[in-house]
Amino acid sequence: MNAHVHPEHVDFAAVKAASLRSLNFIIPSLLLGGKRVGDEWVARNPTRNDAKPGSFSVNMKTGVWSDFATGESGGDMIDLYVYLKGGSNIQAKDALADMLNVKPSAGSTSLTGNIPTGPQPKRPKGAATPASAGSAPKDFPPRTPPDDKGKPTFIRAGDEGPRANGNEKRRHVYCQGGAPVRIKIIKKDKKGATNAYRVADSDDATGWQFAKPEGYEEVPYFVGPNPFDTDRVIFWPEGEKDAQLVNELGGLDHLRRHRRWLAQRLRAICRRSQRRDFSRQRRARPRARRKEGCARV
Repeated sequence: MNAHVHPEHVDFAAVKAASLRSLNFIIPSLLLGGKRVGDEWVARNPTRNDAKPGSFSVNMKTGVWSDFATGESGGDMIDLYVYLKGGSNIQAKDALADMLNVKPSAGSTSLTGNIPTGPQPKRPKGAATPASAGSAPKDFPPRTPPDDKGKPTFIRAGDEGPRANGNEKRRHVYCQGGAPVRIKIIKKDKKGATNAYRVADSDDATGWQFAKPEGYEEVPYFVGPNPFDTDRVIFWPEGEKDAQLVNELGGLDHLRRHRRWLAQRLRAICRRSQRRDFSRQRRARPRARRKEGCARV
């Protein structure tokens, strides 16, 4: 990738704004041989042996792109340029600036224009209080500055979060005052889960990244009415699936009519917990004896 390097570097925000206004020009230029289908530009993926168009597409209004065959996606033209051409986000930004004739602002020497200059107030860390968890956030944490490989990728999307790929089994949406702030994605291959976090870009556009941003406040997972704004009994189950089950059964009102079922379920959970504790104790005993033997020597 041979991107021209400006003596004065153009800010990311300026390039992104110009790119968003020029999607009808950039997308067909980067993905030759494609065609427009509704609001999507559908083309073969040039980074792999794509037999026919259909799985790889770019939204002509937002710039969000995705390959449903591989699960790869991105939120803007800088992400797409890096994906197709290689190199870093800075090189892609400069190449797009040349393509769109975006001029550097006076006195701009910023190599990473999407990172605010000067001291920035730090967001508080930790968990949100019940009061703040029940009200929508005034703003989202700023996106994490990408490394030389462009990670974490910024995915421009709204409440729906990143597009689902073929390996996604289900997702659990964590909300703050009704606004999604984190999405836990469970995979079909049973290789754990990934978490997408709601963040804000330098141009105040909101999106998602697969890395916890600085200043993110943990919020509890719940479904149904806000548990912090009710006098009803709150059930605090072990995981997201159990929380969904309680909600599907109608919460407290329904469970009152199923006391026997609930008692059996709770006994089963207690037995599993006891077995896990007993197993941990058995594994810990040999380690303790080995340490004791070493101490005696």
